[in-house]
Amino acid sequence: MPRRVVDIGCGRGVDDLWFARQGAQVIGFDYALRGSLPVAGLAAEEGVDLELRDLNLCELRSVLTEGARVARLPGRTVVTARHVADATDKVGRAHLWRVCEMMLSGGGRLYVEFVSQRGEDDPFTRDNHLRTLAVRRVVEELEDRGATVVSRTVTEHEGPDVTTGHRTGRLVVEWQR
Repeated sequence: MPRRVVDIGCGRGVDDLWFARQGAQVIGFDYALRGSLPVAGLAAEEGVDLELRDLNLCELRSVLTEGARVARLPGRTVVTARHVADATDKVGRAHLWRVCEMMLSGGGRLYVEFVSQRGEDDPFTRDNHLRTLAVRRVVEELEDRGATVVSRTVTEHEGPDVTTGHRTGRLVVEWQR
C-alpha cells in the first residue's frame, strides 16, 4: 500500500475512502467537491487520513498552488487520474500533466485511465461526457513533459447495455529525476 495517494478527479471519493481505510494518507482533488461530502463525513467519523480539496484544471493558479503544496510533502506519492484526461480539453490535459509532474517531483507514479475508443452503443462515455483520446497522443503529451511511460494497456469493455464496448487506455507513468 502506498504511503500517500493523490486522486485527481475524485468524484464521490469512494476510492479515496478505501485507500484511507487501508492506512494511506489520501488527498482527493475535484473541481466540485459537493459529491464527496458524505465520504468526508465518514472519514472524519472513522478518523482516517483523508483530505478533500478543490482543483480546477482550467485555472493555472489552482494547478500551480496545489501542485506545489503536494510537491513539498516528504516521500513518494502515487497519483491517480481516472477519466480526467478524457473529460477535459487540451488545455486541461496540459495542466493535468503539469500538476502530476509537480506532485511527483519527489518520486512516485501516475496511474492514468481514459477512453481510447468509444463503443457503438456506449452509455458510459455518453453519460459521462467523455472524449476519446488515442493512447499514442496521451503518451506523446506526457513524454513532451519529460515523463516515462513504464506500462501501457488497452482494455475493451462489454456489458449488458453495450453492443460494442469502449476501450480504456491505462498508463503507468514516472518522471525520472
